[in-house]
This record gives sequence, structure tokens and C-alpha cells, in this order.
Amino acid sequence: MFSGECVVLDEFILRDINFDPEYEATMEQKQIQMENVTVQKYVADQAVENARAIVTNAEAQADAQIETARGQAETTRLMAIAEAEAMRVKGQALQDYPEMMSLKFFDALSTANWSLIPCDSVQGYLPIQPQVQTQP
Repeated sequence: MFSGECVVLDEFILRDINFDPEYEATMEQKQIQMENVTVQKYVADQAVENARAIVTNAEAQADAQIETARGQAETTRLMAIAEAEAMRVKGQALQDYPEMMSLKFFDALSTANWSLIPCDSVQGYLPIQPQVQTQP
């Protein structure tokens, strides 16, 4: 186009470009929408990560409760076995040494709380008739 006039177009620069205000507003809205989509994606990703953390925490708590229950059950089982063994050993000892029963009885008597009430005062506490002994 300029070659016939011996002019060479070496560079073309537009400065102070002004677009129609409606076009600028449309482009600005499009940019805002794209940024909103990006923000919403980050918010959704964060919500997913928070949900995963909650699930992981709940699973860990459930596992801890299960292990606690297993430990308590094992403790109960072992205590029952120990108690049964102790009863078996005591029973065997009483069979082997019957006089131990008397010793246990006397030990129990030594720790008992005793009260002595004169015979003539019992009537005030209990409605008991004195027994009369007959001579044969």
C-alpha cells in the first residue's frame, strides 16, 4: 500500500486506546467472574480437605475407643481367670487341709463386732420367751 509511494511502514503504534465503556465493563465483569470461579474452587477444595480431616479425626477417635474397649475386655477376662484360679487353689487347699476352715472361722470371729446383752435384758429387745428346762 505504501510501497508505491516509496514509503515503508516500519512500525505501527496505538497509544491512548479507549474502548467503549460498555465493552470495558463487560470485560471487567468477565475478569471478575473468572476470579470468582478460582476463589470458589479454592473454597471447595478447602471444604473437601476440612471434611477429610473431620473424617480422619472421627476414625482415629473410634479406633481409640475400640482399643480402649478391647483393653478393658482383656482386663476383665484376665481378672476372671485369676479369680477362678484363686478360688480353685483355695478350694484345693481346703480339701487338702480341712482344719483351715476352722482357722478361717476363728479369724472371722476375731474381726466381728460383738455386743453382750445380759440375759434378763434380752426381753426388752426381742420378744423371746425364756425356755424352761424340764427334768427327765
